[in-house]
Amino acid sequence: MRLLLFAAVAFVVAYTQSPLGFSNQNQYLLHAAALAPGSELAADWLAQTRDPTPLFTAWVALTRFGFPALPIFVSYAAILFLYVVSLASILDSTFGLPTTRSGRTMLFALLLLTHTAIWRWLSVQAFGVDYPWYFQCGVAGQYILGAGFQPSVFGVLLVASLAAFLRNRTILAVACAVGACAMHFTYLLPTVLLGLGYLGATARTSGRKPTLRLLGLAMLGLVPVVAWNAIRFQPTDAATFAEAQRLLAEVRIPHHSLVHRWFDPLAQLQIAWIILGIILVRRSPLAVVLLVALVGSAFLTAIAALTGWHLLALLFPWRVSAVLVPVATAIIIGRVALLLQSRVGRIGDLFAWPIILGSLAFGVWHLFDTVGYNMNNASEQGLYDYLNRTRTRGNVYLIPTRIPALSDRRGNISTTFTPPPRPANRSLIPVDLQRFRLAGGVPIYIDFKAIPYADFEVLEWHRRVVQAQEWYKSAKWGEAVPELRAAGITHVVVPADKPIDDAYFEREYDDEHFRLYRLTP
Repeated sequence: MRLLLFAAVAFVVAYTQSPLGFSNQNQYLLHAAALAPGSELAADWLAQTRDPTPLFTAWVALTRFGFPALPIFVSYAAILFLYVVSLASILDSTFGLPTTRSGRTMLFALLLLTHTAIWRWLSVQAFGVDYPWYFQCGVAGQYILGAGFQPSVFGVLLVASLAAFLRNRTILAVACAVGACAMHFTYLLPTVLLGLGYLGATARTSGRKPTLRLLGLAMLGLVPVVAWNAIRFQPTDAATFAEAQRLLAEVRIPHHSLVHRWFDPLAQLQIAWIILGIILVRRSPLAVVLLVALVGSAFLTAIAALTGWHLLALLFPWRVSAVLVPVATAIIIGRVALLLQSRVGRIGDLFAWPIILGSLAFGVWHLFDTVGYNMNNASEQGLYDYLNRTRTRGNVYLIPTRIPALSDRRGNISTTFTPPPRPANRSLIPVDLQRFRLAGGVPIYIDFKAIPYADFEVLEWHRRVVQAQEWYKSAKWGEAVPELRAAGITHVVVPADKPIDDAYFEREYDDEHFRLYRLTP
């Protein structure tokens, strides 16, 4: 037990976390930040839209104590801890953990090698690709453990659910699975698919009555969650709903939702990896659960690919792979450790301990000097510092926004440990200044990355993005003044080498990267 606790704590340190306000956090932390007393973010349009993750918002709001970073980092550390303990429980209940010290050391080293920051960073340095990422994430860029605390990390509850089920703790298994769906509704189909696997395994080993009891318990927990989301995000009308689904699937997140865009050779290898994991536990209930989930996911994925049905695509039937891949990784490295524990002895320690110590050293270093986590601090921080010194109620900021052109590239990559973009000229601004809201503490008109979920709000989001793109593309700011005022915009951010020369705009701030103008009365 003490060794497991040490391993889990060491994993938390070695995995590392992003600085606050990284990537998707800028969307999901916004609703909680807007609830802070006196926050100007309450006036942000997106903060006023229907919150798709209210339980997550409540979690952050109740623990933030003025919205510092510490409660968020502690929350994610707890998630990482639960992840390791759950994987260890799955292995122990399926075929057992290594019995020798060298075997357990090797298992832990392999877990770190396939998950933690230093090996991902080294992979990027050596090959330009974060290859270890593919041992822990699912296909289509879906994942449980991301860079930092956000709703998707509660997918760890699905791993915990699987661990509980294998130990015959049915109520806990259902509670964890429903909890994942309640925290982030995109886990609906993974919850259902794993639930079907539970039913199949239970029917095989325990018969009809326990299976029906499990079904009733799952329905009792899941139906209220589904009903609440269905009512809160019900279609305005058929046309609005269809257009909103199209915009999300084809414009905002095609890399997650369109099969032909993510189904590349790496995704195929990940599926083969899952199958290998299932083969290695083929005589256990775990194999039944994983196989049912995989087959169900493949069937629904094929329907989505063949029909182009946007609603099914946005339910992400392939998201269950975000659970299946790391579980398969744990199975495979667990089997390797068992196979080698009696053969390598102390020689195995010569392999394992450098991995463990290197992972920990990098994790500790990261606490003092962030490595990776593309944030563009150097170019943006001066602007954010100014906003924090001068923000006043009633201001709304327009920032450069555009709909990016789709490339021909298939598949998904992790950019967590890649260097930040270095523009060839100052007219290129990092995508959408996505940290602007949280880092500056001020409301904006719109950006491309952060999106609402209600259908009519998705259409309004798209209208705003297109409008902002047109303003920046034409750069005829004097002619845009009536529209800017009608939209409630008080300030405009532009690249430093594209200044606004118009009497209606007064320059408030400038540096080598950006200029900030106030729209005069």
